[in-house]
This record gives sequence, C-alpha cells and structure tokens, in this order.
Amino acid sequence: MEPFREDAEALKIKGLRVRHVFEIADADGEVEALQVVFMDGSSLVITVWTDWSMRVERRSDSEIPEYLWPTEERVQAAIEREIPEDGVEVHLVQERFNEIGWLVGVEIKFSGFAIVAESWAGNLSLTVC
Repeated sequence: MEPFREDAEALKIKGLRVRHVFEIADADGEVEALQVVFMDGSSLVITVWTDWSMRVERRSDSEIPEYLWPTEERVQAAIEREIPEDGVEVHLVQERFNEIGWLVGVEIKFSGFAIVAESWAGNLSLTVC
C-alpha cells in the first residue's frame, strides 16, 4: 500500500512566513496533528495516517481538517513559542523516511526554534526545540 500524500509539493515551504504553529488535539488531549499556518491564512497539516506513515496536506484554510473527526471535539493549541506579528520564516524542512521509503518524520526549522513531527507506533510525536 502506498502511503498517503495529498500534495507532493506540500513540504516545499522553505522561505514562507508563518504566523501560527498549532497542535491539534482530541478531547482527551492526545495530539493528532501539527498545523503550520502561513501569513496568507493557508496551512500545512501533518498527521499520522492509518498505515503509520505521515499524511501531509497543504490547505487553503487554517480550519481543523474534516478527517480529524469529529472536528467539534478537536482543539487547536498554540505551540509554546512566541511568534512576532510579522511571522517567522521557515529555514529548513527535512523529511525522514523509513526503510521502505515511507515518510515517517518531518523536521521544520524556523527563525529561533524547530519542530519535529514523527510517527511513533501509530501516534504523532511532536518535539519543539
């Protein structure tokens, strides 16, 4: 089975400016997705798919995706970093693949901090450094 990838160009975000970085969690506080919101209101959503690979999607909005169902039970929470009003620039995006070539991790470096999103045993792990 081929891993899901909505948009093959989704991770080509180097140089874009970001105004918000959210984790999307369920009602129990379990983190289900990373959402990076750009200055124009569009976003990048990274989550773990059913085969434990990463689902990467560029969206024209910054809403909670409908596949994180039911959306009314999901919450966007800001990642604990100060982002200035004019945003922060994405300096680097590095993909991580498993031994069969599926995307299982993404590191995004911004001005002043980085976030690593990884698939770990079917769950999303986020590390902010």
